Formats: sequence, structure tokens, C-alpha cells
Amino acid sequence: MNPNTLPVNSLNWLGTAGSIFVLLATIFALVSFVTAIVNRPKLPQIFVQLSSLNFVAAFLSLIVLFINSQFQIKYVYKHSALDHELQYKIAGAWSGQEGSFLLWAVTSGIFLSVCIRAAKGYQRQFAAVGSVFLTALGGILMFESPFFFNPNGVDMSNGLGMPPSLLNYWVVIHPPTIFLGFGLLTSLFAWAFAALLSRDLETWIDQVRPWSLVGISLLGVGLCMGGFWAYETLGWGGFWMWDPVENTSFVPWVALVAFVHGIFVQKAKKKWQLTNAILAAVPFLAFGYGTFLTRSGFLGDTSVHSFAQMNRSALYILIGLVSATLIGFIVVYRKTAKWYRSENPEQTTEKAGWNKETFYSYGNWLLLSLGVITGFGMSVPLVQSLMQQKPKVVEEHLYNTIVSFPFLPLIFLIAIAPFLTWRNKPAVEVLKGFTNVLAASIATVGFILLWLKWGGQSVQFGPAVLTFAGQAGDQTKQTSMLFGAFPVSTIPWVLFLTWLCSFTVFANLWKGAQLFKSNKASAGGMLTHIGTVLAVTGLIFSRGLEQKVEGIVHESKSLEAFGYQVDLLGHTTDFVDRHNKIKLKYSKDGRSFEATPGLYFIAGADGEPQGFIWPDIHSWPLYDVYTVVQPFVIDTSNDTVEFGGSEPVQVLPGQSAQFYDVLLDYHGYEVEGTVGTFGAKFITTVEVNNKGVKSTVHPYIKLLGPGEMERPVVDLGRGLGLYVDKIDAATKAVSLVIKYTTPAYPVQIFYKPLTILVWWGVGIMTLGGFISAFYRRNRKTPLAPVGEPEVPATDQTESNATSDTFEV
Repeated sequence: MNPNTLPVNSLNWLGTAGSIFVLLATIFALVSFVTAIVNRPKLPQIFVQLSSLNFVAAFLSLIVLFINSQFQIKYVYKHSALDHELQYKIAGAWSGQEGSFLLWAVTSGIFLSVCIRAAKGYQRQFAAVGSVFLTALGGILMFESPFFFNPNGVDMSNGLGMPPSLLNYWVVIHPPTIFLGFGLLTSLFAWAFAALLSRDLETWIDQVRPWSLVGISLLGVGLCMGGFWAYETLGWGGFWMWDPVENTSFVPWVALVAFVHGIFVQKAKKKWQLTNAILAAVPFLAFGYGTFLTRSGFLGDTSVHSFAQMNRSALYILIGLVSATLIGFIVVYRKTAKWYRSENPEQTTEKAGWNKETFYSYGNWLLLSLGVITGFGMSVPLVQSLMQQKPKVVEEHLYNTIVSFPFLPLIFLIAIAPFLTWRNKPAVEVLKGFTNVLAASIATVGFILLWLKWGGQSVQFGPAVLTFAGQAGDQTKQTSMLFGAFPVSTIPWVLFLTWLCSFTVFANLWKGAQLFKSNKASAGGMLTHIGTVLAVTGLIFSRGLEQKVEGIVHESKSLEAFGYQVDLLGHTTDFVDRHNKIKLKYSKDGRSFEATPGLYFIAGADGEPQGFIWPDIHSWPLYDVYTVVQPFVIDTSNDTVEFGGSEPVQVLPGQSAQFYDVLLDYHGYEVEGTVGTFGAKFITTVEVNNKGVKSTVHPYIKLLGPGEMERPVVDLGRGLGLYVDKIDAATKAVSLVIKYTTPAYPVQIFYKPLTILVWWGVGIMTLGGFISAFYRRNRKTPLAPVGEPEVPATDQTESNATSDTFEV
């Protein structure tokens, strides 16, 4: 039977079962906590796994309800519709607030169940901490349940459907990926808390290290998927806008990166034990705070991602969870820190200089400063709301300005650290190793300069002609530094950043090639560095040196952009069809391609038509051509559609006016009736040359009553009309208006150089992260890692003590 023909009440039992599964998951999590407190061997682990299993069962039940269009379930009704394809019905399960909480519980439960088996010696404490979190999420889901039924009287023959911006393939893969990363943060927090509770700050490091690398990869690729989604859907031409919800994911990621590098120091130098406990906890705590921020309603409409305000009871549970975990961690940390310092003599610190420990320390401070800056910025709407002000986001350019301060030295550290050892080296000796790297990076920027120069001279690259800086004003574009006190030209600034990034890429490529045979784990770290910096380079270059052309396309009017002639071909279906696309033809020197940006309308909450757009992206190896069409105006008060046209142009008899390639010759007017009385009609005579087609038309104005006039539009052909706006009886001058009578679209066309680096960079980064995690996994017979001496390296081993690099 077709799922869409099933009776509305056919799976009521499954909705009830879903609620029971959530209840059982909460009970099992609570029992796990109690058995951990009373120290019942193995029982805490068993009940954590039972809790997780029930959360999974609830989630699978929800997916079945979506697939079968069970609109009697309120959450299904709000986030699905009969016309949604199967993949979007499945994705509806996590597209709203309630489902995303359930997804968080599922991913957290899965990782807790798996990681608890690896947490040898910490399992009781690990289970206690993890079960508190699962209990709290279960409590939230009691009030924010995706299994509530619709009240009587609701038309359940169809659902409301997902928001149009979510109907994209990224909704199927982005949320599950990034929530896997969020779920793993729970296990890392539980590990750190358990280590503090057990007062064993050494053993857990080997256990947690591969999982931390998996977490970096999952969160990193999830963040990047969100950027790709924005680039392909939102139509503003970029990957990253420092949106509060983007930042909610970014802050835990940078903190997790800092933790991974803290692990390397602890393994090699037997230091940072207490610091690493903090670094492992911060990602979870930061995400908990971000979840409160995005679910509390304080963001208002400042984010394209923010959810509706939570049920107040559920919100109080969330606040209680975040507060309890933070306070509990601080209390346990202070007690453990006091004990640890009394039991361990003051550790010797390597003299600051050119050594790994120093650079790792500087790198972690810079990473954390990125997180603090971003966290402060994303909290601004909350502070404004609490002060009874309208919440506003911090603008992108301000983020970019402030973040550049820690970013520059951080990229430099990523380049230098692979060439250092755990013992001090003279700076001159270290820098000698960068001769080839420096040469390669300078050559790279040189090639880019030649490419940009050749583009300006119409040298062909692919199917288009690059016309970099071909638009007026591009060469004078400036970037504000030091909060506007020090403006610099954008092109040299972007080229400098590109050189710094390429220097870092070549440094890690050089060292990674040397280490690949002897230490694949560290080589994987180098690969991660390369991918991360390549992606950042693509972001900087494509955003900093992008160009934009704006104009109107119509059947009578072409648009010139970057050497192309852009012509309107029409649209594919109806404007209420979400699959409707606008067809544009790009032509240059006998070559052409077709762009098909999307545009359609739905009825908004106020009944007014609301336009939705998505861009067309044509990619070549060196650049993207990014096309967006904007909606036209629909006036529901008189059921008319306004496509726009010219401004009124006043002409005297014998004068001419021109609109694009339409020439108008005005010859005066005649009057029917009595001037100054109702019914008087002023009939003009206008000769029209419409791209070679000549005709004579007689647009008029007729006085109907006080303030009322009839101004009919005369059809000129090619989707154009002509009407008289007003008449000056004293001079016989008239104001003429050319009007589009068929769809005319405002178009934005972006030239985005080197966006391919973003895509390749993300792939390389993810591959490197998983390679590093695989080769650092715990083995039954541990192998002594190359370059990770448990004590400072001797002169004989110093050459091998470079394998643990500043890995992201």
C-alpha cells in the first residue's frame, strides 16, 4: 500500500510507543546513575546502553511516522507534507526542535555506549556523568516531545511541510553528521569528569585520544557542510557569515582542537594533566550554552537557524543541565587540582623558545582566543534581549577584523611547529628548513598574480574569460584594519594572507612527506593541517576578491557581466512550484552555458506571497559563476504583479526619450471632452522604435473623479508597455513610463575565484583526521609511537621527536 494512502490513525500506536521509549530511556538513565553512585559493578554500563537503545527505538519510530505521513502527530504535521520526497520525509525527523533534541540524545547515547567500553578504570564515574545528561535530555523530551498528537479539529489530510530553505539535500546529511560530533562531546566530557573523580589523570589520555580526533573530524566536516549548504541555498554568495548558530558549533570545535594538542604535550612531557581535563570539558559546556542560546528565543530573528522558543519547563531543565554540569565540574576540578598539586612536585617547564611545548602552548591560547571572541560575539543578541533591546547580530566585517588578530600568528605556528622538537633549537637552525617552503609559497603567489593579470587581459581560462578587476571600483576596494583606523587595499591584503596560507600548506606537505613511511598518524595530522588551511585560503580568496554585478534581465533586455551577455530564456514551470527555475543564457565569443537559479512563491503567515530563491552555481577549476534572481512584487490588494520599469521621463512635443533599445518620439496630445472636467481624455501620439520595429501608439490619461485617473498600458511588444504618468497642460509636456508587462528579474551575479579550494580542503581535512585517529587507536599491544618519548628526547632521539605536530 502507498504510505500516503494509509488511514490517519493507522499508526497511532507507534506514536504512543515512541513516547514510551523516551520514558524508558529516561528511567534507565536514572537507574544507571543510581547504580553508579551505589557502586554496583557493570550495572551502570548496562543501563546506559539500555537507555541509549530506547532512545534509538524512539528515533526509529519517529522516522517511520514521517515516512508514513502520520499527520495526527503534531511534529510530523509541522515538518512534513505529502509532496515531500522520501529523503525529505526522513530528514523531517530532525528538522525541528523536538526532533533535534531526540537526535542529540541518540548520538550521545550511541557514543556513551561505545566509549564506556574503552573507559577502562573509569566506567562507573563515566556512566554516572553520562547518565545525568541522558536523564536530563529525556526530561526535556517529556515536554518537547515529537510524539504529541494534534488536537481535534486540525485538518490532518496534509502537513504544513518543512520550511522551503530546508528542502535541500544538505538537510539529509548535515544535521546527522554534526550531531554525531555533538554527541561525542558528551563522552569526552564524561571522560574528563571521570578522570577528575577517580584522580587518575594519566590513563584516560590514551583512551580518549582517538575519539577526540574523530570528534574533530565530525564537527569539522559538519561545520563545512553547513557552509556548503549556505553557499548553495541562501543566495548571498558566501560560505560563512558568523551566524550565532554557526558559532555555536565553531566554539566547541576550536576548543576540541586545543584539547587534542594538549594530549600531545601530556604524552610527550608528562604535563598539562589538569589543563587537559578542562580542555576536554569546554567543548561540551560551550555547546550546552550555545544550545540554550539558540533554543531560548533570545536570538529573535537574528539567525536563519534559530529554533522556536522552548517549552518553559524544558528550558528550565536545559538551564539546569548546563548549570549543574558547569558547577559540578568546577567543584570537582578544584578539589582534584588541590590534591594533584599536593601529590606532585612543581613540574619543570621547558624554557620558552623554539620547541614544541612552547608553540603548542601559544597555539592553544590562540585557538581559545578564537573561541572566546566568537562566543562573546554570539552572546551579543542575548545581552541585548536581557537589556530590553532588539537583538542584533555582530556584523561579518567586525568578526573578520577581530578574528584576524589571533588568526595570523596561529597560521604561522601551524607552519613552524612541524619542524620543531621537544627540546629548544636555535631559531636559525629551525628557519634553515624553510628555504624550499618559502620559495614554493612565493612562487605560488606569483602564479596567482600572473593569473589575475592575464585575466584582465582576456586570457581564456576554461569556458569563460576572466576579467578580474574589470568592474569599476574593484581595484580601490579596501579592508578595514584596527577597527577602521588602518584601511588597507583588499587585493594586497588577500594576497598576503594567501601567501601565508600557502607557506603553511607547503611546510606541512614537506614534513608530512618525510613522516609518511615512519609515522602515518603524524602524517595524517599534517594532511589535516593542509586541508584546513586550503579551505581557509578558499574562503579568504573567494570572499575577499569576489566581484558582483547587479541588474535586470527581461525578454527585451540583456545584462553584461564579466564579459558575458546574459539573456532571459524564461522559466521552467509555475511560480508556485518549488521546482521552478529561471533560465538564463550566458554567452561569450560563440560559447554559452545555461544558468537555472530557482524562484517560487508560497503564502506567508500573513497571507501575502513570500518569495524563495536558491542560486545557480557554475564551477570551473579556478572560479565559480554564482547567479541569484530576486522575487518580483506581487500586490494582493488589487491582484496585480509589478515587474518594474523605467522612472517617469518628461518630454515636450518633438522631443525623444530612450529606454534601453526602445526609442520614443513624442508628437503632442489631443483632448476629448472639456479640460478640467471629469471624463476629459488626453490622448498622446508617440512613435515607437522597438529594436527596429516601428509603430505609432496613443497612450492616454482620462480623469475619472477626484484623485482618480485611468492610465491604460499600451502594449509595445517584447514584454514592454507604455503609459502616461501625468500631463502638464501649460507646456503640453507629458511624463512617459515604460513598464515591463512580462516577468523582469533583479539578478545578482558573483564571480568567486578559487572556491574549489574550500571543497578540496574540507575533503583533505576530513581524510587526514580519520587517518590520524585510525593510527592512534588503542591496540592490545601498544606500540611506542615514533617521536613521542615519555621523557625529553636525548640528542640521539631528537631527530625523531618531531612526529607529533600542531595538528588540527
